[in-house]
Amino acid sequence: MQHHATDRSGQDAPPFISHLHLRQTPSAGALAPLLGARAEAGGDPDASRRGHHLIWSLFADHAGRRRDFLWAADGPDAFITLSARPPDDRHRLFHIDSSEPFEPALAAGDRVAFHLHANPVVNQRRDREPRRVSKHDIITNILRQHPRADRHRLFNGAVRNRGFSWLQAQGEAKGFTVTPHEVRIGGYRRHEIAHRRRRGRRHAGNPRYATLEFEGVLTVTDPGRLRSAIAAGFGSSRTWGCGLMLIGASPAATRAAA
Repeated sequence: MQHHATDRSGQDAPPFISHLHLRQTPSAGALAPLLGARAEAGGDPDASRRGHHLIWSLFADHAGRRRDFLWAADGPDAFITLSARPPDDRHRLFHIDSSEPFEPALAAGDRVAFHLHANPVVNQRRDREPRRVSKHDIITNILRQHPRADRHRLFNGAVRNRGFSWLQAQGEAKGFTVTPHEVRIGGYRRHEIAHRRRRGRRHAGNPRYATLEFEGVLTVTDPGRLRSAIAAGFGSSRTWGCGLMLIGASPAATRAAA
């Protein structure tokens, strides 16, 4: 996500957190199959591509606009966005249930419930082009270091251990800590964005990425850094509905967190 808009004081204005769902009107219903109305994590393999185009309709106010929002599916026909500008439903496809500044009341030491649908990657330099860096799915990357016959046996441990290590590193850099017994990690899934097809098959050049689901409780260490990190997103493939951390007060929280 790009930098936030600034307010009249010259300070960065907070992003907007919005909950919305597709309208149940004949016109929206007619477009729903084409636009991917039921875009959900784990559903249609093309749901991320369709959801991306659908959400873009709320923010593409001119041809040169760069993406300045994150989004996540929130059930059938429902979405959450975190954006530098309020969504603008100029095509009347959505009902915007709520849209307000994202200003969570966080303090160091707060324990906060979270959910994150993310594409965790590791960056590696290419052997033939050392100046270029490639992004690799963390699970596939670690399993490739083992014989193929052992990978199925090692898969669950790789998801749990490598996934936690990635999240822990994110926290160290971005203002929070996590402990293994308070975080659930799973839902590993590979995706392909079918931009092009050849003879009925998907093209080798189509974007591919993998996702994990993280859910549990984190402890805030630096509220400002965590707010900025949430606004920017976590991991890669943010275009396709990854990287938006959703937070809320945990039962054990010492303070409320929006």
